[in-house]
Amino acid sequence: MSSYPRTRTLCYAALPAGYSFREGIVAARRAGFEEVSLWQSTIADACAELGSLEDLHAFLDEQGMATACVEFLHKWCRDDDTGAREEFASLLDAAVTLGAGVMMLGCMDNRVPDRPAAVARLVEFAGRAAADEVALAMEFLPWSAIPDLASAQQWLLEVGSDNIGLVLDTWHFARSGQDYAALSA
Repeated sequence: MSSYPRTRTLCYAALPAGYSFREGIVAARRAGFEEVSLWQSTIADACAELGSLEDLHAFLDEQGMATACVEFLHKWCRDDDTGAREEFASLLDAAVTLGAGVMMLGCMDNRVPDRPAAVARLVEFAGRAAADEVALAMEFLPWSAIPDLASAQQWLLEVGSDNIGLVLDTWHFARSGQDYAALSA
């Protein structure tokens, strides 16, 4: 019987509230988790607790915990650039400093007012992230303007960058109304 290496990745946002970042990471590491996915708000809270992105990285290293990805770039799909570039720069800085190879993105809004502008932003962001060896990964959300796998795939085709891929969150997939035939296709 062959075995394959397993990495246990924790989405930090799924932990219960009421504990410090330090307590959450220590408990997760004791439970066998080796990587963590960090949201913008978690990164801000952890930096407030620990000091800086560099201090956060040092703490995670001390605990033997890598940063798998940073989340969640979402202002790119709005009708103007308000906040999109700042959000991207902040998350890219966090990804680079924390050694995360992936920045997750999606659309939290229920519509994309200017699709060509949003596609252009993603093309730009994918190129800038590639220069820092960070890949972008799009996640579809059933309640959003990118509600399912087919929609996400269409966006990726329009962007046309090798530096942007797809995240398949099984929870979102099950709630998107799609079936395994759609996944197979």
